[in-house]
Amino acid sequence: MSKQSDKRLYFPVGEVERVEYPCTKCNQGFYRYTPDGERIEKHNQMQHNCTHCNAVTFFTIPYPALKYKNRIFVDWETIRGRASEKI
Repeated sequence: MSKQSDKRLYFPVGEVERVEYPCTKCNQGFYRYTPDGERIEKHNQMQHNCTHCNAVTFFTIPYPALKYKNRIFVDWETIRGRASEKI
């Protein structure tokens, strides 16, 4: 994905950056993985809901995620449904 089309926001956490995906509907919240949400099996996409307006979207990785040495990783707390609202 080119930087021009990358809508994600990156926040430093030590040597790791937390990767957030801002809501495209309200522009106030961030999408969070919904562990019990729907899945689109064809593309292995997981449901995410906005923290502000509860808008629904689907991504192939659970957000928030972690970036380390230019690679994106899944955060265990995100998978468990315990992603922190604050950095």
